[in-house]
Amino acid sequence: MNEHYYQEANHAVEMEKQRQYKAAEYAWKRAAEYANNPKNKAYASGRALLNNKRHSLDKRYWLLKRLHAGQKQKKAIEEAFQTHPDEEKAS
Repeated sequence: MNEHYYQEANHAVEMEKQRQYKAAEYAWKRAAEYANNPKNKAYASGRALLNNKRHSLDKRYWLLKRLHAGQKQKKAIEEAFQTHPDEEKAS
């Protein structure tokens, strides 16, 4: 039994649960290096690739969410000025 492989794989699973996909990717890569069984090596390599994609998608999701929130806030401010044009001119 390869203890290093299982330690790295368990660490990678914990990182996935915490949504730390980049750390999980590196842990799976290390697990693949320690794996003696070709099936374990292939599985760990596949998980590393999956977490790389997850990291990329998760990062883009939060960037788009922040952008969308900023656009909604800008739109709300514009609507507020349109509903009260006299107050804007009085300033």
